[in-house]
Amino acid sequence: MNINLGVKKIGFISTALLTILFFIVISLRNSLIGSIESYSLFPNNLDFFGLTLTFFVDELSLLFVAGILGFSALASAYSIIYLRVHDHPIGKDLYFANLLFFASGMLGVVLAENIIIFLLFFEAMNIPAFFLAYFWGDVGGRQAALKYIIYMSFGAALLVGGITYIVGSTGQSSLPLLYEIIPNSSLGSNSLLATALFIGFAVKLAILPFHTWLPDFHGEAPTPISALLSAVMIKLGAYGWIRIVFPLFPDFIISNSQIFALLAIVTIAWGGYMAFSEPDFKRLLVFSSISQVGYILFGLSTLTLIGISGAVLHIFTHASAKFLLLLVAGSLIYSVHKRKIVEMSGLASKLPVASTLMLIGALTISGAPPFAVFQSEWRIFSGGMANGFSFITLVAIILTAVTTGYYLYTIKKMIWGELKQELKESTESHKLMILSMVIVALLALVLGFAPGLISDKTDIIASTLLENMTK
Repeated sequence: MNINLGVKKIGFISTALLTILFFIVISLRNSLIGSIESYSLFPNNLDFFGLTLTFFVDELSLLFVAGILGFSALASAYSIIYLRVHDHPIGKDLYFANLLFFASGMLGVVLAENIIIFLLFFEAMNIPAFFLAYFWGDVGGRQAALKYIIYMSFGAALLVGGITYIVGSTGQSSLPLLYEIIPNSSLGSNSLLATALFIGFAVKLAILPFHTWLPDFHGEAPTPISALLSAVMIKLGAYGWIRIVFPLFPDFIISNSQIFALLAIVTIAWGGYMAFSEPDFKRLLVFSSISQVGYILFGLSTLTLIGISGAVLHIFTHASAKFLLLLVAGSLIYSVHKRKIVEMSGLASKLPVASTLMLIGALTISGAPPFAVFQSEWRIFSGGMANGFSFITLVAIILTAVTTGYYLYTIKKMIWGELKQELKESTESHKLMILSMVIVALLALVLGFAPGLISDKTDIIASTLLENMTK
């Protein structure tokens, strides 16, 4: 039987499903903490390294679940209109199926209690991400998707090898049990194993020198998917560090914390430099993401409560700002059919809503007080000072001026100035796209004025992580 609901209906079904799940999670957030659901994968008489399909919720996974569902719902709603400007040989209804599979894979990663199940979801989410860019991306989407899968395969090889060694050596795959077994054993002092896992997750987070897949893949992927990738997916690399590497190999992390801090600064500087020299607005935003993930690594490397709390908070403050800016980029592509910064000027006179939202996003990502990113960055810098990384922290603070510089320059070129002749017929994008952007802008503002909505949770996350590292 052939069922054809139409792209718009499928898009609304996808959006409604994700939105309902988001509000269920938010309404039950307090009762969900500490809950565990477990399902046997094998007969009772067969024990395969204690492998079960077990999901659990703590403060860290709850924040990620809310972020994944919320941003996925907005990306789905935005896509209903965004897909109109693209003529694809593959049915657009399959786009929403892949988006839902992508969101499901990310949810599996953050809810998995078992390290093998974690790995399966961590790699499975690459499949819909690949298809979304390959079939529905821009002109270079296919090449970018292939490059992405090659890089992810490299990271996967390290993760599969490391996790297989852990499970084979301990006979266990439950993360809480591994937290008890590994840190005080000879396995916990295996620097080669810890390095392999650290790099495996660094590839996903696009830390230098494993970053070169990001500009191509995010730059060519459909813009709402680029927004979802930047806001949530790449941050799962940091989630892997927090959930696996830091608590299992505390000695490795502590002894190399200064190296990680320096690597973070190099990533921040390089991403900022490349953003400054990038003529394509969408790719500029992607290079900015490389710079910003450096702040997450820097906060984690401080090994202080306020620094780690700031790093986790930065995951979500950056997500709100970058998701907004990438949606704005998609809105401009929809309205003026251009991506080059030099091809756009005077947009404020024709696109006042998009221009205002762009300004809010730029101020937020630049760390201007009282916007959201300011709240996370000052915690990260305070953690750096508290750990004695005074010089490195000073460099990191100075580099925030680079972020402000290239965003203000871009804003000046695109929003103000004389309106180009070919843009005089431009109009604001569809109301549904505007609504999605306004919701994210309000989130960025709320997190700026009321950071306690999340920072109370990130303090608990940081405290728990430090406690696990010092057992």
